[in-house]
Amino acid sequence: MMPYPGSEPEQAPQRPGRAKLPAKGTVVACILGLLFALAAWGMGGAFISGESGNRDLASELRSSGKSAMVEDARIRGTKNSTNTNAAPQLELTFTDAQGKVQKGTTYFFPDTVGGAPMRTAWVDQFSGKETIVGAEVRYQAADPSRVMLASEIPPMASSPINVISYFGWVFRGLSLVIALVCVITLIRVIRSRSGGGKQA
Repeated sequence: MMPYPGSEPEQAPQRPGRAKLPAKGTVVACILGLLFALAAWGMGGAFISGESGNRDLASELRSSGKSAMVEDARIRGTKNSTNTNAAPQLELTFTDAQGKVQKGTTYFFPDTVGGAPMRTAWVDQFSGKETIVGAEVRYQAADPSRVMLASEIPPMASSPINVISYFGWVFRGLSLVIALVCVITLIRVIRSRSGGGKQA
C-alpha cells in the first residue's frame, strides 16, 4: 500500500544504551596512565623516605657519639658529578667506634648543585662491612686533595642535604597530574556514552 500523503513510514525503535564507545584506545590509555601514575607515586615515596632515613641515621649516629674518625681519605673519580653511577669515590682508612682501623670505599652526593666551594659527604656504608659507621667528610672543590677529618667539621655543617628527595616530590607531582587528566578523560567518555544512548 502507498502511504497517505504527509504520513511517514514507521521507524524501528532504537535500543537505549547501544551507543558505540567513542574510542577504546582512549580508555586503555587512561587505564595505563593511572597505573603509571600509581607507580610514579610509589617511586616518589621511596625517594622521599630514603632521604628521610639518611637524615635520621645521621642524626642518630651523631647524638650517640658513634661517629668514626676518618684518618685518611683520597678522592678519585669525576669531580662535581651528581650522577650516582659516576660520582666521586672516597677511599677511606678510618677508626670505628670499637677502635678498629678499617678501610673501605664509598660514594658521596654533593650537598648543592653547581659550583659550591664546599661539599659534604655522609659515609654510612662500607664495602664488605656489615656495621654502619658514621663518618663525616668534607673537601674543598678547588682542592680535592685537602680532606677534613670528622673532628674538624662543625656539627651544624655535617648534616647532608640530599637532592634525591626533590626527585621524589617531582615524581609525586607528575603522578597527580597524570591521574587527574586520566580521570577527567574517563568521566567525559562515560558521559558521552550515556548521552549518546539517550538520543532518539
